[in-house]
Amino acid sequence: MANRADPAWEKFFQYFEKYDGTPAEIAARFNEGEAAPVVTAAEVRNWRRKHSRPPLGTLTELGYYWAGDPFYFARLLGAVPTEGLGAELYAQKRIIELRHEVHALEAQVRAADTTAATGRIVAAATASGRWAVAAHPAIEGPTGVPIHVADRLEFRYVGTRLKSGETLHETLEEDLAEAFRQNHVVPAPNSQTVWRDDRATDSLSYSVAHTLSPFGPSRMWNHVGVESIAVISTTLGTWVFDVAAVVARMIGYGFINTRGLSQGRRPLPQPTTPADLASYRTEAHQELLSSPWPRYVWGHVGEWDLPAASQLLAPNGVAPQVKIVWLRESDSLIDGLASGAEHTGLTTADEYRATLLARHREILEAMTDGPPVHIVDCESAPAGADGRRTLRWERSFTLAARIVTHLVDTNDILMPALTRSLQKLSDPLHADPINAAVLEWLQTTEWLTTWGVDPLYMRG
Repeated sequence: MANRADPAWEKFFQYFEKYDGTPAEIAARFNEGEAAPVVTAAEVRNWRRKHSRPPLGTLTELGYYWAGDPFYFARLLGAVPTEGLGAELYAQKRIIELRHEVHALEAQVRAADTTAATGRIVAAATASGRWAVAAHPAIEGPTGVPIHVADRLEFRYVGTRLKSGETLHETLEEDLAEAFRQNHVVPAPNSQTVWRDDRATDSLSYSVAHTLSPFGPSRMWNHVGVESIAVISTTLGTWVFDVAAVVARMIGYGFINTRGLSQGRRPLPQPTTPADLASYRTEAHQELLSSPWPRYVWGHVGEWDLPAASQLLAPNGVAPQVKIVWLRESDSLIDGLASGAEHTGLTTADEYRATLLARHREILEAMTDGPPVHIVDCESAPAGADGRRTLRWERSFTLAARIVTHLVDTNDILMPALTRSLQKLSDPLHADPINAAVLEWLQTTEWLTTWGVDPLYMRG
């Protein structure tokens, strides 16, 4: 029997013991108008039996959903004074209401962003009178879960002549600078071409990633032990941005990535170089480490020409509420990346491997006296003959689930809170096809069972 030693909680238990209604009816009152359950009938039964109690930090949330008063249960337990709280109660209630409104607006903006961005870019390209553009959807995803992950855009110059000394890339970046900045467009040089003639080599490929579009948190409160999460890597080979985004969706946090944030730092109308963008990404990451956004996960890749430890970990500037997760390349992944680097002709496989392993050692040494870092090793995964990169998506989803498992095992995330965050993936009021895909993948794998989550609770 839990909690009998605490007389304050006795009042809470007695309240629900005496309340006229079944556990299901009580849970229904908490959950009225909500897409995902705030409280389950099983939790109410445990309260009546004194087998468990809600975390103290959730009392304001429960009070709001039960009585429209965040301090309703806190006053019942004698945790707050009963006089002089009128203005404070109104402010707290209004904050909760505004959070609901912001969440709804974020969902609308996110949907508009991913569906309209491609159209805005195509319109800007044709309006310039100098560019033709082909657009096609990229349908990929883990095994059995197809996702519209991005729109691929391929630009071809149809103007009369380039400015003296200006490259094709510089011309495109100058002509479409504002459209690129507003819509988080990034180069995709390895995407498959859609042009069907010999001039395809004169085209430039870019991508508008749906899976990496920023989104806000679905939760109104932090998880108990983790306010913000930085998922870092020394190379893009780990798909660190995609892993961070899936982690955010699973735990109900928002998502941003430094590659997207760097676009907002581009000076207009001047074109930007890869070195410029690398500098902007590093600046954004350093700012987030020292002043993190509450209830957000972000991804960041270290820049090859800068010291790995100082830019990724920033030992003197990491806020204590930030959890850092390092996706470390395994030997098999390093071998694959080294082989690809050698094909560029800019280095040898041995040189690339030695440089990357040296960067790993640098980070490990910095961790000795620096901020705590959780390491998750990332194995190699083939792209697949069909180009859909199914095994790489499978790897990304699995890495995200492993990170969430670590947070649960360390009690940084409590199971009731994780369950509610997962339930919101199927929120019919704010439907999101990528959230639905994440939930479908969890339901077809063993992760819900691993976490002790009843799949029946996941129904929308």
